[in-house]
Amino acid sequence: MYIFTVILLTFILYYIIDTYIYDITIHFQTKRTHSTGYPITQIQDDFYVPERCKELSKYISKHKFVGRSTLNGFGKTKGFVVTFSSQHEKKFLDTFKPIHEVFKQIQEPGTNAYIFNPVIIEHSSKETERSIPYHYDMSLSDQVKTAFGRDYLPICVTVIYIHLPESYKGGNLCLSGYGSIDARDVKKYKPKLGRKLTFRGDLLHHVEPIYCKGGKGKRISLVFEQYRLPESKVAGIKFDISKNGT
Repeated sequence: MYIFTVILLTFILYYIIDTYIYDITIHFQTKRTHSTGYPITQIQDDFYVPERCKELSKYISKHKFVGRSTLNGFGKTKGFVVTFSSQHEKKFLDTFKPIHEVFKQIQEPGTNAYIFNPVIIEHSSKETERSIPYHYDMSLSDQVKTAFGRDYLPICVTVIYIHLPESYKGGNLCLSGYGSIDARDVKKYKPKLGRKLTFRGDLLHHVEPIYCKGGKGKRISLVFEQYRLPESKVAGIKFDISKNGT
């Protein structure tokens, strides 16, 4: 009876903490890969001048792979997802030469596996639409997991804003700590044309609803997830392009 009571109380305590205070479960589901002391955020404004942003946004908007996103929670966005490793860099160059130039400028030393995901959000006349819910970036999960079935989190995620409407509200990137479920823990970052924002890969994040009067215009960003994996895991990564439908 005593053992049963202890187990029951432990379960209740776990449930209360996991539901209302801290997401304990995420520790069992994911593995962090960033080094100790890695910066939470790094921001560089004017990383690209408007002319360069225009070139890149035109390239992405007209790309043959662009389609309705199949990523979880990204159903109201368009884009595509490229999975590759250091072994596939030549293939990535041959397939996406303008983006490869961007990649080499933001590549983190020591990383060996990557996700490239351009995100196109069509603006709406309704302020409640076009948001991306809270999530962790772990897009390699379809191909790679730890020995215990956990998903690897990237060392970092880099976002580059290459197109924004002239007039809009919202669209802020909101970052929270690993396992956090406290709304007070959120820090907001406003998109800015040409801005490069890099955040630590274990941060919970979402994009606020984006509102553009008349429902015209779009927000385009280039997103790179960068990983440092054991070589045995890198060898199993296949070059893949998720060409989303519609």
